[in-house]
Amino acid sequence: MIGTPPTVPAGVWRGTVTGREMADPNGINAFPAELTINTDGSFVLQDSSGARAAGQVRIDGDDLVLDGAFVTPSSRAGELVSDRLSPGRDDALYGSVDTLFRGMRVRAGAALQKAL
Repeated sequence: MIGTPPTVPAGVWRGTVTGREMADPNGINAFPAELTINTDGSFVLQDSSGARAAGQVRIDGDDLVLDGAFVTPSSRAGELVSDRLSPGRDDALYGSVDTLFRGMRVRAGAALQKAL
């Protein structure tokens, strides 16, 4: 029997991105972030550091893979990103994302909760 392929969940998730590479003398920084997934599978992921990426979501096992490119800042526009998020309890998503910290591309952890 052939099952129905999983569908990409549409909605808005909000939370933070943070990680070791986002540290300075004052400690590790965390930036607010928002992920919007549309019904057609397109996404926009942006954080308060000025990083904004857009592209398409695909499902890999239980994970959501966000394949796209930076849109802003203009100095990074077009650079490819491939982020992976795993579902958690209560409609949360956790994983790793590409972002910018002080203009440098870094890999950071993401913790996002579905917005009501």
